[in-house]
Amino acid sequence: MAGRVWVVVTVAVLCATCVPSTPLPQDNFEWTELQAAVKSAQATLRWQSRTLYKLLNTTRDIKKSISRVWGCSPPYKEVLGECFYLSQHYLPWQEARVNCQALQGDLATPSVVSRLFEFLLENGATEHDRVWLGGLNRRGSWRWWNGSSIPKGEWDAGQPSHPLNHTLCLNMRLDLQPSLNDADCELEYKFACQNNVY
Repeated sequence: MAGRVWVVVTVAVLCATCVPSTPLPQDNFEWTELQAAVKSAQATLRWQSRTLYKLLNTTRDIKKSISRVWGCSPPYKEVLGECFYLSQHYLPWQEARVNCQALQGDLATPSVVSRLFEFLLENGATEHDRVWLGGLNRRGSWRWWNGSSIPKGEWDAGQPSHPLNHTLCLNMRLDLQPSLNDADCELEYKFACQNNVY
C-alpha cells in the first residue's frame, strides 16, 4: 500500500495540473493521506527552492568578499584598487585586447594614469617601451574602450598628433610624462591588461 501511495504522490506532484481522463476510484485510496502527502511534498520543494536560492546568493557574496580580501587574481596585481597585468608580448592593439579578454580582463583603462605608468616601470617595462592601453578614437574623439573620456592632461605635448579620420589606438610612452600617445593600431607593442574585482 505504501508503494502505491508513493507512486501516486509522485505522479500528483509532477503532474499537479494534469486532469485524469477518468476519475480515480476514491475507495481504493485514502484521499486525506494522499492530499497530505502532496502538500508535504510541495512544502518540501518550496523550502528546498528557497534554501538553494539563499545558498547561491551567499556563495556569490562570499566570492566577492574573498576577492576584496585577497585582492587581484593572478596574473593581475593591485594598484590603487585596480588590477593590472603587463604582458611582455608584442602584439597589435586588437590582438592585445583579445589576449587581455582571454585573461578575464581587457586593455587597461586606469583611473590614475600616472600610477599605471609607475606600475609598468616596476613590473618589467623599460623607458624604451610603448604599451597599449584600452583607448582609441571613435567618431573623431578619443575614448576608453568602455566609452568614458580619456583625461586631456595625460597626453604628451602635441598629442594626439594624427588626424582623427582613421582609427588610431592609445599607447603609453614610458620615456615621456605625461605619457599618452596615439599610434597606428597595427603596430606591435607590449600591452597592459586590467581586471577589476572591486
